[in-house]
Amino acid sequence: MLQVATAEEAGGADRSILVAWVEKQAQAGKRIAGVVTFEAKGRKFVRILSTREEKMLQLNDIGEEELAKMAEHKKHRATESKSTDSAFKSSTVEQTSQAFDRPVCVVGPFVFDDEVLACARRELLTAIENPVDILVVDEIGPLEVKRGEGLEPAFKQCVSSRDKMHIVVIVRPNLWEYFGEVYGCSADMGRMDFAE
Repeated sequence: MLQVATAEEAGGADRSILVAWVEKQAQAGKRIAGVVTFEAKGRKFVRILSTREEKMLQLNDIGEEELAKMAEHKKHRATESKSTDSAFKSSTVEQTSQAFDRPVCVVGPFVFDDEVLACARRELLTAIENPVDILVVDEIGPLEVKRGEGLEPAFKQCVSSRDKMHIVVIVRPNLWEYFGEVYGCSADMGRMDFAE
């Protein structure tokens, strides 16, 4: 079974509703794995549910100016060619990886630690090898759906195993239709109600 919810339905930036639901399920004896993304101290973090580890995903601080630039970039992105975007992305990632002295994933003004993303992907793949009752995947966004990065290709493998476990996915509302098409789950994708 695959169910989706928005970040707002999951409790916003701190994912309080999702976290409370996960704890309730664990107390009921459910085996749970997956990742929950949350914000604290102006940065994005990932909680690995099987170990309860919290890892800092976002390596850089984002100011209001960067957020405004990101909004402006989104307006113009539709007119850019893919080859220019790929060349820009490749050089930006290489420069940023050198600046942070580690592999990174750049999404707009955000710089994510690729090692943390790799740890999150391992958590998802482990849940396939050793099935759990509930797999939580927070969040699938443009990085996964449009670029095939972030939690990919692990998440696609999880979707293929949806008949073996209950998968709860946080997806941005503007990507729901595209999400269903990309992952071939439009027909059996349900809405998640954390009050249940």
